Amino acid sequence: MESSTREAREARARLYGATTTFADKKVLATSLLADLGGAVLATKTAGAGSDRPGPCGTATALVLSEWALAALAWAGLGADVEVAKRSSTGSVGRDARDNAGGGGGAANGQRQTAKEKPESRKNTKTPPPRAVGTSVPDATEVCLDRTLWHVLAFSMRYLESQKTTSYKPNATATAHVTRAAAVAFFERGSKSDLLNLVTETLGLFEKALGGKFKPSTEMCLLALQASLTERDEHDSDFVSFFVRLTTRSVAQSPHKPPPPIDNATVDVLLVRAAAEILNKSSSNGSTTHSNDTLDFLRAVLLHPAHVETVPGAFAESARLGAMGGAALDLDTSTVGKKKTKRKAEGTVPEMKDSPETPETPDDDAKTYEKTPPPLVKYMANAITQIARGGDVTGNLLLWVFRSFVEGTWKTKGLAATTRGGAASSSGPTQTEKDSAPSRLLWDSLFVSVSHHETAGNGRPNTTCFAPGLITELHRSGLYSQTSVGGGPVPAGGEAPRDRLAKYAKDIFCASTPVSNHNALSPETAARALRSLLEVDVRLVEPYLAQAIALVWMGDKDSELVNKTIAATVAAHADTRRLPELLGAIGAAASALNVSGVSSSETGGEGGATALASDEVLHAVAAASARVPPGQIKDIVAAARDATRAAFTRTDSATDGSKNAKHSNPSGKGKENGAECGATARVVATCAFVATLVSFLPAQPGASLPGAAKEALCGFGNDLVSVARDFCVSIDARRGDDSASIGKSSKEPKKKRKRETLDASSNNSLDGFQFSPRDRVDAARVGAALVAFTAVAATLEVCHDSAALHGRHAAPYLCVDKQGGSNSEETFQLPSLARVAAWTLHIGDTRSALGGTHGADETVSAALGVGVAGACVHRLAQLAA
Repeated sequence: MESSTREAREARARLYGATTTFADKKVLATSLLADLGGAVLATKTAGAGSDRPGPCGTATALVLSEWALAALAWAGLGADVEVAKRSSTGSVGRDARDNAGGGGGAANGQRQTAKEKPESRKNTKTPPPRAVGTSVPDATEVCLDRTLWHVLAFSMRYLESQKTTSYKPNATATAHVTRAAAVAFFERGSKSDLLNLVTETLGLFEKALGGKFKPSTEMCLLALQASLTERDEHDSDFVSFFVRLTTRSVAQSPHKPPPPIDNATVDVLLVRAAAEILNKSSSNGSTTHSNDTLDFLRAVLLHPAHVETVPGAFAESARLGAMGGAALDLDTSTVGKKKTKRKAEGTVPEMKDSPETPETPDDDAKTYEKTPPPLVKYMANAITQIARGGDVTGNLLLWVFRSFVEGTWKTKGLAATTRGGAASSSGPTQTEKDSAPSRLLWDSLFVSVSHHETAGNGRPNTTCFAPGLITELHRSGLYSQTSVGGGPVPAGGEAPRDRLAKYAKDIFCASTPVSNHNALSPETAARALRSLLEVDVRLVEPYLAQAIALVWMGDKDSELVNKTIAATVAAHADTRRLPELLGAIGAAASALNVSGVSSSETGGEGGATALASDEVLHAVAAASARVPPGQIKDIVAAARDATRAAFTRTDSATDGSKNAKHSNPSGKGKENGAECGATARVVATCAFVATLVSFLPAQPGASLPGAAKEALCGFGNDLVSVARDFCVSIDARRGDDSASIGKSSKEPKKKRKRETLDASSNNSLDGFQFSPRDRVDAARVGAALVAFTAVAATLEVCHDSAALHGRHAAPYLCVDKQGGSNSEETFQLPSLARVAAWTLHIGDTRSALGGTHGADETVSAALGVGVAGACVHRLAQLAA
C-alpha cells in the first residue's frame, strides 16, 4: 500500500509539472492507464474479485481522474463555441434557419448570440494551469483529444467499481467539461467513438454527483444543440442524454426562465416528441419507451415563468389561423393575457369597453398585459400549424392540453369531478376561476383545428385531432351537461356546447357519402361521432342519420367503426332513445339506397354490413334487455319503420317507376353494385332488429300488452309480404298454372289453405331463367326471414300454453291475424318449403350480385342463415 501511494505521488508530480509538455503528460497518463488496466486484469485472474483495488489502483485512478478533469475543464472554459458552431455545417441553429420566422430564439426573428467574453477571460491572455503544462495546443484541440476523454472515463469507471471508495468530482469543473463536450459535438470531424466517450463521461458525472451535477441551463442547451447534427439523424443516445440533462437543469431553476432556443432546434424536438407519443401508443404497454423529449417540452411550457402565458399563446395562434396568418397587434389584443394592477402616477386609467373582460373604474390603478415569451409563441404556432395540416405529429396538440390540465390542476389540488359543475348564479366560483386557463386553452386548440378538419375545407381524409380534443374535454371534467352552454365561456371564446354543436353540424351535414371527393372517411366520421357521444348524446341528435350514414360505410372488420356503432347503441339505450336511433338507422339506409351508394365506393369490403358485426350485435342485445316494458311497443314500431326504410330500392333499380318491386334489373355494373350495397344494408338492418326483438324483456308464458302484440304482428306481416311478393314474381314468369299464391279466389277456405300448404309439391325451378334481380330479391327474402324468425318466436312464447303448443297446426308464415289488416281472403301465404327452396336455388351463385367479394359473401351467408333459422324454428314447432 505504501508503494502504491508513493507511485501515485510521483505520477501526480509528473502530471502537474510546470515544465513538462502536454504531449509528454498524455504519454504518461496512457502508460499509467495501461498499468491500471493490467492491475485490474491481474486481480480478476487471481480470483480476488473486480471490486478490490490493485497495487496502484485507487490512488492512481484518483490522480488520473483529477488531471484529466482539470485539463478538459480549462479547455471547455477557453474554447470558442461560436466558432465551432459556424464550422459545423450540419448543426442546427445556423443564421439561415434562425431567420426563418417565428422567433423561438428571439423576437422578430433575430438570432441571439452568446455574449463575447471579456479579454481578461480569454485563454489567449490567461496562462494555462499546471495540469496542462507547456506547449499547449489550442483549447478546441484539447476538447477533441480522445486520450483525455478516455483517461477520464476509464479512471472514473474504475473508481465507481470500488466499493471502498466514494469519489466525487468537482462540480464546477464538471460544468466546464460540459462545455468541452459541446465543442466536441459541434466539430464535424469528431468520430463516434469520441462522442461515445464524451456521453459516457457526462453520465458518470451525473451518477457520481446526482443533483449536484448542475451545469447551467445555457450550457446544457448548447450541448443539446451540438448533439442535434445531421450525422446523428436526430435519433441517437447523444440527443436523448442532453435532452434529459437540459430538462433537469430547467426544472431545477423554477425562478429563472428557460433560455431562448432557436427555431430549428425547436422543430427537431417537436418531431422527436411526436415520435415518442406514437411509440408509446403503439407499444400497448409491452415495451418501455423513452419520454425524454416530452419531459423537456413539459418543463419548458409548464415552467412557472411560462405556464400562465400558454393559453394566451395558443389563443393568439388560433386568431392568426382564422385571419390567414395576418399580423396581430399585441397592444390591442386582450384575450388570454394576464392583467395586474400597478399604481398610476398622475394618470387616469382609460376605460375599456369589452364584454369578455369587464373593467371597473379605479383612479389609482391601470392594467398592463403580459405577453407570451417568443419561445412559447413559436411552439404554439408550430404545433397548431402542424395539426392544421393533418400531419400525424399534430398529436402534440392533445398532449399539450392533457399536460397543461394535469399540471395546473395538480398545483391547484382539485379533483377532476369538481371542474364541470353548474355555474353559480351569484358569480363564478373559485373552481371556475381556477379552470378558466384550461378552458381558454381547449377553446383555442379546438378552434385551431376543427374548422380545417370538416369535409368542406378540402382535407376530408387527413388525420383529425378535433375528436381527440373532445375526448380530452370530457376526461378533464371541463364539460357539464347540466350547465348552461356546457360550462363557463372562456375569455374571447364561445361556450363548449356551442363549439361542439357547430362542429357536429359542419362535419356531418357538410359531407355526404354520395360525393366521395368531399366525403369524410368512415373512420374519421366514427371518431367524431364517438367523441361527441362521450360528451353529450344530445349534440348528435339533429344529425344522427347523417352520422350513421357516414359511419355505416366503414369496413365491417374495422375495430374503430364497430366500437363506434356499439357505443352509439349503448348511449341511446342509457338515455332511453333507442326508437330515435332506429329511426336514424332507417333514414340512413333509405338515403344511401336512394342515392345508389355501393360499399365498393368507400373502399371497404362488406362495409354496408358493419351494422351487423358481432361487437355491435352484442351491444344491441345488452341494450334490448334493459328496455322498459312500457317502451316495447315503441321499439317494435321503430324497428318496423327502420326495416321498411332499409328495403327501399335504389334509384337505378326503380327505373323511373313508382313501384320499384316490379322493375327489371339493369344488369351488372355500377347500378348492380349499388343494388348490392342496398341489399347488404337490408341484411344488416334485419340482423340488427332481429337481435333487438329477440332480447326484449318479454317473459315467456306471459301475454304481451295489446299494443306491443299488435306492433309485432304488423311487423311480421310486413316481412311475410317480402317473401310473398318474391314468390308471386317467380310464379308469374314461370308459367305455372297451378300457382295460386297471391290470387283472390272464391273457392272454399279449407281447400285454399290445403293448396297453400301442399304447394311444395311444385317447387322445381328446372329450366327457369332467372335474372340478377331475382338473385337480389332472394337475398332480401333471406334477410327478411332472419327478422321474421325473431318476431314469430316472440309472438309464440308470449302466450299461454294452448297458444304456445298450437303453432304446428298453422302455416309457419301465418302471423296472428289480430295484428294485421289483411284477412285470409285477400292475403294468401306462400309455404315455407317453397320460399326456402326457391331462395336457396336462385341465390346459390358466387358473386351473383355483382358487388365486392366481401359484401357478396356476407349477403350469401345471411341468406343461408335466414332460411336455416326459419326451418329450424318450424321443425321445433312440429316436434312440439
